[in-house]
Amino acid sequence: MRKEMTFTDLLVLLLKKFNAILIVAIVAGIVLGGSGIALLVAHYSNAETKAELQEKFKDEQERYWNQLEIERQKLQVIENRKALLDDYAENSIFYSLNSTAVDQYEIVFSVNALNEPDGSSLNAGTQFFYFYPAATNQLVAVYMTSLRRDQVYDEFRKVLGKDLKSEYIDELISVDTVSAPNVLCARVKAGDSATAQALAEALVKSLNQIATDACGAHEFNILSSQALTVSDNTIRDKQNGVLSEQTTLLDQIKSENEVIKNLEKNTPEPEVLSISKLARRLILWGGLGGVLGAGATILIVILAYLFSNRVGSPEDITRRYNLEILGIMPETNPKKYLFGKLIESLEDRAKPASSRKDGIRLAAEGIKLFLSGEKDKPAILLTGSVGADELTSLGADLGDCLPAAAVQTGSDCVVNADTLEKLQSSDFVVLAEKLGTSKLSDIDRQVLKIEKVDRKIIGIILL
Repeated sequence: MRKEMTFTDLLVLLLKKFNAILIVAIVAGIVLGGSGIALLVAHYSNAETKAELQEKFKDEQERYWNQLEIERQKLQVIENRKALLDDYAENSIFYSLNSTAVDQYEIVFSVNALNEPDGSSLNAGTQFFYFYPAATNQLVAVYMTSLRRDQVYDEFRKVLGKDLKSEYIDELISVDTVSAPNVLCARVKAGDSATAQALAEALVKSLNQIATDACGAHEFNILSSQALTVSDNTIRDKQNGVLSEQTTLLDQIKSENEVIKNLEKNTPEPEVLSISKLARRLILWGGLGGVLGAGATILIVILAYLFSNRVGSPEDITRRYNLEILGIMPETNPKKYLFGKLIESLEDRAKPASSRKDGIRLAAEGIKLFLSGEKDKPAILLTGSVGADELTSLGADLGDCLPAAAVQTGSDCVVNADTLEKLQSSDFVVLAEKLGTSKLSDIDRQVLKIEKVDRKIIGIILL
């Protein structure tokens, strides 16, 4: 029959066995940790492993340098773009303009071809466009497509007095046809009206010279010119776009620098056996060994308790046989536990007497209470699976405390015929068993034998 166990019993049992559990856990941790280190050393000492690690290191290096180069190129592209935007924001006249009040100068002029493409001509004063539309259209096309010529850029740079980039000049100028196919309007934006006028005049002058060089002499008339203050939302959009992109690029540069910094910090190194790896292996395997050792020990302790045939505690008697514990004799050399006070507070059991004498007196008083009202001089048999000498000594001491009863002793009534004979002539029985030594199976047989002869068991004394 398996013993019963409550959670408190389990906790008390583990606290009592703590030292053993700890020792086994330490030993298991040392053994498994040492095994782990030995396996690790053997692994790194293997020639095949060394070759694999070397090949792995080469691959990691190649991937590392490729990745680092990619990140550096990405950073260079971003920085180049940022430099272009910074230069644009610093040097572009268009970018620096106030979008709500832009100084703009316009010159409206007309052009007419004096000759047909075949070289024939008419008298002066004739409206040439209507006579030579093909030649005039060609002339207009030259004016409109000559904005991006070096000659125009050079004239602008002379007026501005600085070497402005061509693309920055392109933002300021435009030429369109207006009221008639041969009437053009040249527009120039600048930071002030005087500069805008000077640039517009330089533009028209350059275009006229280019057209003359390309198409020959032609009629050129300035119809009107005026300074304007206009609003241009494209300037505002450009400014907002540049600022937004500059902010984004700054964040990207910061991010890429962090990536590169981290990559440079974590340069791949050949994998070798190091103290840190040995320590990690020892901790991991040692910890695992400790846990397994402790777990196995706890399991064995629990199973040993549940299936033990020994009387481990007074509760084993009270739960199994429902017998009164008449007294518990003190241990000669009681065990001391690391968590002794905690164990005492958790254990809900009868405590041993302070001395053997007190224990015998306590047992005698319990027997007297049981015998109250019984006949004079009842016969009591003190029996059990303990040694005959212990029973004789205990019986003598108990008889001294019970003058009104006849106390006789006898070893295990199951195997001893004399004791069985005494049992039949006795009125009551008191069992005496020893904690940690007496077997539950022996007690089972004794109780069964006593019940068969119809004798009442007063209780049990635990030694």
